[in-house]
Amino acid sequence: MFGTNALSDVNTDADGNLTQGFIQAVRDLNVTDLRFPGGTIEGANDILAETVGNRLSPQATNFLNWVRGENANGLDLTVTLAIPSKRPITYDEVYNFARIVARDYPDLVKAVEIGNEYSIGETTINEKIYGQRANIAARALADGFAAQGLIGEAQPDIVLQMAEIFGHGSSFSGTGDHLSANQELIAQLSTPAIKAIDGVVNHYYYIEEHQFDENFADPNNQGEINRETRFLFKKLEAFEDAWSDVAGSKQLDFYMTEWNVNRLNYDQHGLKAASALLQQFSYMVEMGVETAHIWPIQRCGLDHSDRQCRIRREIGL
Repeated sequence: MFGTNALSDVNTDADGNLTQGFIQAVRDLNVTDLRFPGGTIEGANDILAETVGNRLSPQATNFLNWVRGENANGLDLTVTLAIPSKRPITYDEVYNFARIVARDYPDLVKAVEIGNEYSIGETTINEKIYGQRANIAARALADGFAAQGLIGEAQPDIVLQMAEIFGHGSSFSGTGDHLSANQELIAQLSTPAIKAIDGVVNHYYYIEEHQFDENFADPNNQGEINRETRFLFKKLEAFEDAWSDVAGSKQLDFYMTEWNVNRLNYDQHGLKAASALLQQFSYMVEMGVETAHIWPIQRCGLDHSDRQCRIRREIGL
């Protein structure tokens, strides 16, 4: 539960070398798992595309070698890698990626997450396309791991996104129909892919503004809970219903690979963020989250080049 995101171009340079501030934060905060390279996997930091021939992406290699060095000095870190889904992917490239990861870093890589927020952002895909690409990725990951002798529980977890209808790219945007969205996504998965998948993922950013009322939701008021959790309990229930229709009793681990107070929810920043984060954590425990990565422990690079970082610096946040 005490993981964080290691963000390319923010916590690392272009070669995957970590900044000193991030390194110290990882050591001081007893972080357990690092998600790399963050959401930019869908664009500038595509470690799948950078993996060529018999060599893993240079930035992923440098990052994983740093993790191995930290563990040799007393830490006990694992890594969750992310691969893209918003661009077309092939079985062969994912297979090769998985084979190299299993060959070189079987002791470090805990999970591989398929895609990032498929229906959200400037570039989006819908449930059907995401499901088709996840089907390719899940089969190729499992086969690539197996080619290096990693079978069953010895393999890194293969983690699927649940349907996200709040993104404008979703075919079910504006419908409130989480169940049909998950059914559409899962219908694209073959039997080998369903067998290969170990976990399901979503993200959780706290957007509720309290307007000077510092009380959290009444435990008996589901409407208030839905607002504070962005309907995550309903999303998870819908996914589990759709999943059980095709996978039977097979249970998946629940990952929350990004969570924090939303960066624009200024009402809940500063000292207030401590209580909001505790409330989020409590909800995640109740949901049964197995692995969580706060986003992030260092938000802004040294040059503050990100627009939101510049704004925060200018107003003193």
